[in-house]
Amino acid sequence: MKRRNLLRNMLVFIFAFIFGYAVKKDGENMILQRLDSNIKDKDSNSVVEEIKVLTDQITDIALNVKNFGAKGDGVTDDSNAIKSAIASLPSTGGSLIFPNGKYIQGNGTDNDCSFIFMKINNIKIIGNGSIIEAHPNNPPSPNCRGFWFENCKNVSIEHLTYNGRLDARNEPVNDKSNINQQHAFAFREGCQQVSLTNVTALYAMMDGFNCAGGQNYVFNNCISEYSYRQGLTIGNAKNLKFIGGSLSKTGNIKGTLPKCGVDVEADGDTSDIANQARYLTFEGVRFDDNAGGGLNIHNGARFVSAKNCNFSGTGVFTIGTAIHTLIDSCIFSNCSCEVLGDFAIIKDNYFVSDNGNSQIIVRKAQDGTGGRFTSIEGNKLNNQSVSLGKKSRVKIFIKEANFVKVLDNHILNGGSSDATGDPAIQVINSKGASIKNNTCVIDIPIDGLAVRGLSVNGDGVLVEGNMLLDMKLHKLIKVLKH
Repeated sequence: MKRRNLLRNMLVFIFAFIFGYAVKKDGENMILQRLDSNIKDKDSNSVVEEIKVLTDQITDIALNVKNFGAKGDGVTDDSNAIKSAIASLPSTGGSLIFPNGKYIQGNGTDNDCSFIFMKINNIKIIGNGSIIEAHPNNPPSPNCRGFWFENCKNVSIEHLTYNGRLDARNEPVNDKSNINQQHAFAFREGCQQVSLTNVTALYAMMDGFNCAGGQNYVFNNCISEYSYRQGLTIGNAKNLKFIGGSLSKTGNIKGTLPKCGVDVEADGDTSDIANQARYLTFEGVRFDDNAGGGLNIHNGARFVSAKNCNFSGTGVFTIGTAIHTLIDSCIFSNCSCEVLGDFAIIKDNYFVSDNGNSQIIVRKAQDGTGGRFTSIEGNKLNNQSVSLGKKSRVKIFIKEANFVKVLDNHILNGGSSDATGDPAIQVINSKGASIKNNTCVIDIPIDGLAVRGLSVNGDGVLVEGNMLLDMKLHKLIKVLKH
């Protein structure tokens, strides 16, 4: 960087010499000035022509927190030293370096020990595998937040772990508007171009990651586990990618609703499309054993996709005003995918259950919105329970959802072993559905009882090419019809 700046300065001076400019310093910038006789002011005087040469976008400043008194020994309260390093960053930014170690945040009192970045651009936090750990006696107070960013552009964090010690600290039960600030890593309004790589949030007193607004976020191989409220909350943020990593076990130690791996809240007026969360991508992410939900999509969120993700215990849920959701090539273990929004695509996923509970559900919301134009294609549902029961929980269930396509799905041991029980594919009060080329396979002995594979109730429903097969008897039991 210094060599590059030296070369830049040399070129500026050569330019100034050739064209007759004087060089002046203005803070970190250089200004070239000369009188131009061809340009006059209102009094016919020659005007001074100026050219400002800006410094590089990424500043040379690199601050080592140990140079500000941090110990990183896992015992000393390093919060004031880290805060001093942050305060020394200019608004043009720089690098904040944590040599490998464990840095304790706070001393068990309500003293302000939060790490807050306000209107600083071009920030690079280099963790070197370090752990920032809250003191186990810190109170549940907004004075004890983790890393907090507002109106910051071009932020990079890498190889850093923050442990909020929810396992040891008192549960946050008081002023809700304040305790909602106690996230491990929070990015508020005005944040842009944010990149996190190998960053971990453990035992956060609220959310592991919180993106309330802003745009252009990339999370690479990041982890949030055992958070109090959410692994990741997305407000009105746009263009967010979460690649690899895990958003798991939210609410398992202590918690408050909704206790999700991800909660896309999209706060505000759902009719205001410009302000809603949109273009959110989750790829190769694990959602394991969250107490409330895996991926919850609310309030007008648009173009949310989950690809090649793993859901265990809790799955996907969208409400009626969420549209254009894509769930593609994911694995669901003992959990479901429930869609109440419009224009969703659920395709090529694998649902496996050993407790008889794994479903694809499409229905309209209680307020009458959603449940339209959804496509369910190429999914495999596998019931590994010992036997079929009267109430099947391994099935595709469509209720009061119009113009839904159910195509080329394969259901193993779905349905029920009772003529009055739940079928493998059930459509209730739905118009214009298309149920085509689905296969229901039974490889569990059913003792001659009738097996319900398909039940359809609705106007203008097309049923075509669906089959029920008995693998034990190696035969087609019947072609499923309306």
